[in-house]
Amino acid sequence: MIRRLPVFVQALIALVLLVLGGWLLIPDAPHPYKKEQLPWNSFRDEQRHVHALGLTIGKSTLADAMALYGNDVEVKLFTDPQLHPTSVEAYFPTIYIGAIKSPLILRLTVSPERKQALLKEAPGVRATPTGDKEVLLSEFQARTLLNAPIEVITLVGRDLPEQALLKRFGPPAWKRQSASDETIRWVYPTRGLEIIVNPKGKEIFQWADFIGRTAS
Repeated sequence: MIRRLPVFVQALIALVLLVLGGWLLIPDAPHPYKKEQLPWNSFRDEQRHVHALGLTIGKSTLADAMALYGNDVEVKLFTDPQLHPTSVEAYFPTIYIGAIKSPLILRLTVSPERKQALLKEAPGVRATPTGDKEVLLSEFQARTLLNAPIEVITLVGRDLPEQALLKRFGPPAWKRQSASDETIRWVYPTRGLEIIVNPKGKEIFQWADFIGRTAS
């Protein structure tokens, strides 16, 4: 079963993905980083938790991500068109890992009850291009989510050739074609990683504990 991308990613693809810098080289001012932050150094540990970009799915929190990648982050609640809460996502417009520059999206683990409370207290709601609703959270509401664990990590890449992906990540365990578009998902179970390869645009890198558990 092919899972939906985070809503932030869908909006990026629909609106601004083509104009984002992606993984741009900045040779004159590389940013310091640890090797475990590099996307191709992701792995799954013995407890089946995925480690990626210096974070551990299910254990690291939004506060941990901000400690690594800064405070320039938007936290929003998304709902379906009928205002049923679906996800809470944190969007970093730009992060740096050495010479890599990219947007980062984190889906946070938030209880259904907390999502409902956020929706009730939110100052405003607006529609997204996908038909879902974007709930504008107050600064206070966003601060209450600092300790929320990370459930899914999504990184927007650049338009890389397949050979470059193979060189960094190796061959995938399997590939699957999306039924709704031309993208192909490369699945790496030992990394908890899917690379959504778009022949007409940028790649999307998505890590989660559930990725690669089955081939279906």
